[in-house]
Amino acid sequence: MPEKKNPQINNIQEFYDLKVKDVIDQRYWDLPVVSGDDDMHHVLSILRSQYHVWIVDDLKSMKLCGVITEHDVLNILAPKRPPSHIFGMADVQRWSRGRMEGVVQVMCRRPITCKPDDLIHDVLVKMKKHSVRRLPVVKKKKIVGEITFHTLLNKYYDIILP
Repeated sequence: MPEKKNPQINNIQEFYDLKVKDVIDQRYWDLPVVSGDDDMHHVLSILRSQYHVWIVDDLKSMKLCGVITEHDVLNILAPKRPPSHIFGMADVQRWSRGRMEGVVQVMCRRPITCKPDDLIHDVLVKMKKHSVRRLPVVKKKKIVGEITFHTLLNKYYDIILP
């Protein structure tokens, strides 16, 4: 007698085999993006409604340089042990006096990325390994979109429970 296949296992594999380009929102103009020469006031205004801001060389080239997250700002506003001086790091005392650093001084310079042809399984592994919930989708160093855990969860739900 032939062995019955579990349809849920097939659905999970179907989900894992999807490519990033099949899942991402194509509205890349809606991404939270600022240029590297922008100031932190602009970034903070974006972070009031977003969890992160992608940093690009300039808005024309869209070459990804880094990311600033809410957590990055939290680490500046509430450092583990507030030192009397900090060399080479953003300083909350400067912020309180209105002298905020530029985004380049605050951003994470090596964001974890994915490509449009990456498999969703690989993206999930990357998210888990690096403890991130969103990845920029990059093609030839240019940000072309982003993929979030929330987007993946919605897609998974659509496949498992059609």
